Amino acid sequence: MRVVAAALLLSPLIAVANCWQPQLEAGALRFTAIQAGAPLAGEFSRYGGRIQLPGTNSAGRIAVTVDTASVDTQLPELDELLRGPLFFASERWPQAHFDSDQIEVLGDSRYRASGLLRIRGIERPFHAEFTFSITNDKARLRGRTTLQRLDHDLGLEEWQDTQWVGNAVQVKVDVPLARLDAADCQNADS
Repeated sequence: MRVVAAALLLSPLIAVANCWQPQLEAGALRFTAIQAGAPLAGEFSRYGGRIQLPGTNSAGRIAVTVDTASVDTQLPELDELLRGPLFFASERWPQAHFDSDQIEVLGDSRYRASGLLRIRGIERPFHAEFTFSITNDKARLRGRTTLQRLDHDLGLEEWQDTQWVGNAVQVKVDVPLARLDAADCQNADS
């Protein structure tokens, strides 16, 4: 009976033991699109969120917010265009969001997250596969996926023509994570 009681008391702690937060200093949230037949790369420097892996007492969850004004292609004029009304419209929609409704364990430290991606106020189903490695209180999430920019009105007017800018955008994530304690993980849900 004592073992059962101890397990019940510890179960909330076990549920949040796999709760993680991105560490921006060494992370990368990059994208590559094709513009006029050549790759165009960029990244976002400000993003945050919480990752909770599926476990015995939890289905897991990923919630990520990206500051769209932090887009950086190393081309200032292009960055202004991307922040403007024809692409991200960062003043009106300053953040993009991904919220998972399911995380599937694929095995061998691989997972598949499915949920809704919201950019420019437009929500679409989205999924991404990733790997997750843990060493002590540090972890690393790595993944690649593709999104269709026109599904979120990224590129209006003349920029809707995929002859100049391809519709497919490759997204690459390589982010170190720090473990959150139970209180911080609980606060991240509120």
